[in-house]
Amino acid sequence: MVHDSLFSDGTSRARRCLAALGVLATIAAGVAIAAPGVAVAATKYHVPYGNEALTEFFGRELLAPTDVVGANNGCKPSAAHPYPIVLVHGTGANEGSSWVSIAPLLANEGYCVYAFNYGADTVSLGFLDGINHIAKSAEELSSFVNTVLSKTKASKVDLVGHSQGGMMPNYYIHFLGGAA
Repeated sequence: MVHDSLFSDGTSRARRCLAALGVLATIAAGVAIAAPGVAVAATKYHVPYGNEALTEFFGRELLAPTDVVGANNGCKPSAAHPYPIVLVHGTGANEGSSWVSIAPLLANEGYCVYAFNYGADTVSLGFLDGINHIAKSAEELSSFVNTVLSKTKASKVDLVGHSQGGMMPNYYIHFLGGAA
């Protein structure tokens, strides 16, 4: 279910997604520059940077942990980007705060973006995600990926994670059939 295809210039989807994390430094005045041959989404989302992104991060961490601008909007993958991207947050974070800049940036570049919260523990009273056992969190990832595949009719997804969100999917890939 995880796929790393190559673009015509030889770069991989994963490398481009990782490069998108660094693109924040190469974007002037909040205007994304599309790579040649990359479709740009019809809907343009505001992409917060700097202090605005920090304010968004804290606001969403506390008040909007499931609100990700540019993600979970029911999009369908395009021919240019046939695999939806699933964003996987890190320990103690949530989807709302983790992806305030990258989700709208990727959506503006024409990617179909999804994000979810995982790993909530009753000890934190629902305020912290990504703190449960890795195996349990990987099961939640598996379920979410299956939901995304069902909704989008895609055959595979690309996973982009931060911190534990980069490590926990390995459990899903190696022990829960995610590689298939």
